[in-house]
Amino acid sequence: MIKYIITPEDSDFSGFIRLQPLCNIIISAAGQDADINGFGINSLLKRGLSWVLSQLSVRVVQMPKMGDAIEIKTWIERVNRVFTLRYFQIYNGKGELLVVASSHWSMINYKTRAIQNIVTELGGAIEVQVVDHGFAPPVKVEMFTYDTSFNRAIKYSDIDINKHLTATRYVDWACDTVSDPLEKFSKIKQVDLNYYKESFIDDTITICSLESDDVNLCAFKDAQQKVLFSCKLTFTD
Repeated sequence: MIKYIITPEDSDFSGFIRLQPLCNIIISAAGQDADINGFGINSLLKRGLSWVLSQLSVRVVQMPKMGDAIEIKTWIERVNRVFTLRYFQIYNGKGELLVVASSHWSMINYKTRAIQNIVTELGGAIEVQVVDHGFAPPVKVEMFTYDTSFNRAIKYSDIDINKHLTATRYVDWACDTVSDPLEKFSKIKQVDLNYYKESFIDDTITICSLESDDVNLCAFKDAQQKVLFSCKLTFTD
């Protein structure tokens, strides 16, 4: 298992981890596991390839808090030519389940950005495991008619190794659309993230949202109003 201690920088003013660091821990665990097994991004970049996240769903059982020593278990359950299906379980030091997550990852050509055939590129390098976990694959976020929108420019600090807006920055900006965050994020139940199209430095994106008592929907659009990303935040009653 991959180990991590929740830091003050990871936490919000309630003392519990924010969604952005939580998603970052999950994504980083995927990268570390891939590195250990010989198909991580460092290996792929030497061949002009890279991994990109296309979907992530996170179910919160108990939200980790500052100071918690957590362990992340991750494995790949399915591989086809377009994506891998990877799962995660996060436990505290007592062995209690805190978080479960599922994700879809695709492989791209680093220069052309074209989707690559995972089976052809990696052959049998990826070991598939079937674990009894009771969590569904990532959820598609349905489109919606928004009631609030604003623009945001992408800057240097928003960009990652793939030269595009980093996956977790979307999460931070989506969280910023939630009113009364102190109340709502203490009741977060599930997060569903869908990544459709890349955005790059100096792009200006429109962030649209629709909020109700138990659900917050968010979508990012480019200058042509094409959807780059969508997100659904579900809260308990």
